[in-house]
Amino acid sequence: MDTIRMIARLHAAFWNETSKLASFEWLSPKDEVIPTEAKDAALQKWNEIIDGMQPANNMLTYRQIEHLMDKLEDILSLKKTFPKTLCHGDFHMENVLLSADNSPVIADWQEVRIACGPEDISFFLQRASASGNPLSADTAIEVYTKTVNELVENHLSVSSVREVIDAAKLHTMLIHWPHFLIGAPSDVILGISLELKSAAGRLGYLA
Repeated sequence: MDTIRMIARLHAAFWNETSKLASFEWLSPKDEVIPTEAKDAALQKWNEIIDGMQPANNMLTYRQIEHLMDKLEDILSLKKTFPKTLCHGDFHMENVLLSADNSPVIADWQEVRIACGPEDISFFLQRASASGNPLSADTAIEVYTKTVNELVENHLSVSSVREVIDAAKLHTMLIHWPHFLIGAPSDVILGISLELKSAAGRLGYLA
C-alpha cells in the first residue's frame, strides 16, 4: 500500500487549498458536466455489450444502466462538499515508476486537475481490478484515510472517502468503460457489472 500512502501525502499537501490552486491558470477544476452526447454514446455501447452477453445474475440490465445514467448528476453531487486538492487524474500502476533507489515515483501528469482526492484512489482500484490484479478496496480506503488524517488533521471518515470513491467509480464505469468493453471477455464484463451494482447499491441507487 506504499503507492496509496504516496498519493495520500500528495493530496494532503494541497488539501482544501482550492483558492491557491486556482491561481494557476493551467490548473482547472474537474468538469462535472456530462454532455448528453457522451451519455448517449455510452448507452449505445452498453446496449451492444448487454445484447452480446448470456443472461447472468451479476449482469446489469439495460434498464438499470439507464436508471443510473439518469441519476448520474445526483450521484456526482455527493462529492460537492468533500474538500478539493491537487489530483493526478490518471493514477494507475503503469504511471508509477521506480527511482534509482527503488522509491515509487508518479509519472504522466497530463490529466492533473483540482478534484476530490479519493477520485484518484477510485481510478487506481478500477485499473488494478481490470488488469487482473485487484487490491483490497477496504484496506486501500483505510490506509488513504489514515494517512490524510495524520497529515492534515481533517478527521476524514472512511465512509466519506468510500462515498466519493463510489461516486467516481459510477461516473467512470458508466461513461468511459463501455467503450473499452466491446469484445472483452465475459468475465471482465461481469466483473465491471458487479462493481457497478455494488457501488450503486452502497449509495442507495440500486436495490
